Amino acid sequence: MMGSISVSLGLEVVSSHVLPHVVVLSKDPRFRVRKAVSSKLSTLLRVDRSNSEYVQSILELFLALCRDEVWGVREGCLDALVPLSLSVSNEIRTSKLVPVFETFVEDKSRWVRTHAFKILGPFIASFKQCRLDPRLLMLYKTMGLSGRFGKDPDLLTICAYSFPAVLVTLGKDRWEELSELYFDLCKVPQWNTRKTLAHSIHEIARVVGREVS
Repeated sequence: MMGSISVSLGLEVVSSHVLPHVVVLSKDPRFRVRKAVSSKLSTLLRVDRSNSEYVQSILELFLALCRDEVWGVREGCLDALVPLSLSVSNEIRTSKLVPVFETFVEDKSRWVRTHAFKILGPFIASFKQCRLDPRLLMLYKTMGLSGRFGKDPDLLTICAYSFPAVLVTLGKDRWEELSELYFDLCKVPQWNTRKTLAHSIHEIARVVGREVS
């Protein structure tokens, strides 16, 4: 509720009255309360993404919740990762958010790991024309190619679904870095992965250009 009404209240009221209450709730002994905070934290960013001090306050709250001992709270944090990434500088995105994401993909909870990979494509896309951290690209390629994550059917479909966004972020000049992964995904046994690629083939063609198409 606090997140929903914050947009109407404005930055000054939210900073002085709402955010302090959210911080208290983020430390509640009941994990369901902390989970509610983590999963809805991104709604507070709708108030003002341009105020660096306000965004920094939410970032600090986010980083604290990412270390919660309950996996459901950590999973909820992933819902705020991309909105936060769109609100901070590339320096903070690389120095703070990328390391946090790396811990999520190594999390002991399978649900956290899977959720992390679900947002990997949008997270990569949040770099836009900024230099993409090579660690993220390696994680993305490993998700689709054989590697330490194996050939998880869910991850393969997630990888295929995110492919257009990742390619757009990298640009046509870096198609060769993704081409092996693309054609590897086209050959996987499960039909839903191939269907996902079929739906987006026109977008891939548009990005790579006429010659490659």
